[in-house]
Amino acid sequence: MSTRLAAFALVAALAAPALAAAQPMPGHAGGHGSMQGSMHGSMQARFCADLDARLASRLAWIEAKVKPTEAQRGAWEGFARDS
Repeated sequence: MSTRLAAFALVAALAAPALAAAQPMPGHAGGHGSMQGSMHGSMQARFCADLDARLASRLAWIEAKVKPTEAQRGAWEGFARDS
């Protein structure tokens, strides 16, 4: 019985990569032209378009938490400009 189980395990191990290659991955069935691909593209475009606003809001939040003094204001301005 253990020889039969070992043979089955060997066949399963050899067949698994071929079966996995034949099956499309979930969410990638239609490629880039599918509806899901276009939704991903629009989300990515919206994220990229909002990147400057995201950075500005993040810097404002950090500035509110750090509360730089007047002596530190120049260093903060340089940091914010370079970010």
